[in-house]
Amino acid sequence: MGLKSKIESRRSERQIENWYRLAQQHTRQSRLPSCPGRALQNVLQLKPTEARAMQLLGEVDRQEQAI
Repeated sequence: MGLKSKIESRRSERQIENWYRLAQQHTRQSRLPSCPGRALQNVLQLKPTEARAMQLLGEVDRQEQAI
């Protein structure tokens, strides 16, 4: 069980980093703020207490409101 838990944890961490990369790509390509927002929501589904995702999502929300 411990090994399975470690594998799942590493897999989740890799997926979270992939979602962050996707959010950064969308941001650099000047897409609508909701695009990186969707990627960040996926991060929070995997890890609801991820502070970095919550912070970036707050920035995305502010950008959407400014538009």
